[in-house]
Amino acid sequence: MDFEVGEEVLGYPLGYLSLAYPKVHEYERAAFVEYVKEFGVSGVQLEFITVLAAGQETWPLGDDEPAIQDGKKKFGMDPRTMDNADEQWTRLRASYVTQLVRELREDLAKLGNQVELLLATEGVWADPAGAYKKMVDWPAWVNEGLIDVLYPRFWIGDPHYPLSYPASETGSWFVRPPGSSR
Repeated sequence: MDFEVGEEVLGYPLGYLSLAYPKVHEYERAAFVEYVKEFGVSGVQLEFITVLAAGQETWPLGDDEPAIQDGKKKFGMDPRTMDNADEQWTRLRASYVTQLVRELREDLAKLGNQVELLLATEGVWADPAGAYKKMVDWPAWVNEGLIDVLYPRFWIGDPHYPLSYPASETGSWFVRPPGSSR
């Protein structure tokens, strides 16, 4: 699949930076490190919003040229001929995010002070073994000791979204959207 910026693959206009591109990868790492240096913060929180369209279980993006070339080398075939949900192809695409987290952890350690790396994401409660399908393989990150704190991100943008939580009287299961009267 080949997606264009502005295309509505997920039900809204698309725009994303692919970590498969080395320049994007380096830019993202440098931005976090510069933030820590500039402001002297004691932690960095990564937030991943992995919204899928109805009926999807696997992140539909990531068929970018560097990933395609890596897939050809690794699988001996063009990964675009594989099902988007193929485990090997999905794990390869997810590995770019994992590598960023790994290298960011190393970068933060080199700063000489203890800087926590926090993660907030949807789906923590839903399917830990399948987290890689959404490109946020947080169980692997926990097992490797890459993140210090894991926050389930309770988000309701669409009450029909499968990972949304219902409203609760305490408000502890979601954050109301701005301007919401509920």
